[in-house]
Amino acid sequence: MVSKRTVILVGLMVAVSLLALGQTASATTVTIKYPVVGTIMNPCTMEGVDFEGNLHQSISVTISDSGNLHVKSHYNTQGVTGVGTITGRQYQ
Repeated sequence: MVSKRTVILVGLMVAVSLLALGQTASATTVTIKYPVVGTIMNPCTMEGVDFEGNLHQSISVTISDSGNLHVKSHYNTQGVTGVGTITGRQYQ
């Protein structure tokens, strides 16, 4: 899974890049896809579910005219599917 530290580092790298260019009141957005694989427990059936797919992250960085830095991060899954470890039930 993606750590909070990774999110902060990517956001800061984008912000520093913008500052180095001497831009003010600028904004940029970076999108990243991370492969995810793991096993989680379905609390309704108490069955493990092996899953895989992608985690999509969008990071928006805005620097205001006054120099304030605003960072927003959004995550969602894409194409994540799973299979029950006991029943073989398919999850999407």
